[in-house]
Amino acid sequence: MLRALHEQTIKEGGDEPFAVFIQQQKSLAAGLLDLRFIVKTYGQYFNNVLILNADTLRRDPDTFWQTYSLRLNLPVPEVGIKRIDGTSSQAKNQSLGRKKIFFLSLLNRHQNEKTHVFNNLKDYQGIFAAEASAMLNFSATHYANLQWLNRRIVEFASDEVLSGLMQRFRYSEKDIEDFHDIKVGQEMADLIQKNCIDELSGIDTIASELVDEYCEALESMT
Repeated sequence: MLRALHEQTIKEGGDEPFAVFIQQQKSLAAGLLDLRFIVKTYGQYFNNVLILNADTLRRDPDTFWQTYSLRLNLPVPEVGIKRIDGTSSQAKNQSLGRKKIFFLSLLNRHQNEKTHVFNNLKDYQGIFAAEASAMLNFSATHYANLQWLNRRIVEFASDEVLSGLMQRFRYSEKDIEDFHDIKVGQEMADLIQKNCIDELSGIDTIASELVDEYCEALESMT
């Protein structure tokens, strides 16, 4: 969930690495991962609280919806997520993947830093006041369009094109790994273990193999 939130900030024009994002959103991260509190709160208002995992939906949608149907005594939805072009090839707002998210962050950073510099050219604004005012308005008006341009480039450019650009900019696979890498402190790790992973271990709709994956992932980040 946190990686999905981080990716969304990049899609909307952000450029911070995952570790910086987590540091800035530490309270949000702690709250989102407090499954113990979430389950307890829902239990106060509903007699039947069903916990299903989004990873199962992605990996094995048939099992996900069968469990949903059996536990809630509801029919399996006939229509899933609608596609942009009516096919199954491209879901709306699907994950771009690690390399493309990294490259999008580079384009955003370039755009953000250039815009910041332009907006603070005080001598330019003093000497060419009318032009500067018009250009600042233009920059503010079209900033979102330029962000969208960055996103569409990354979404639809081929891997070959993006790999060539990365080589030209002298970025490597290690830079991609560093961008997505994170280390959490022991306090945060203990909270995740207690409030999320331990809670998942007692839920029969969550596969033990998936819990083991989360344990291994947490250990690698500590």
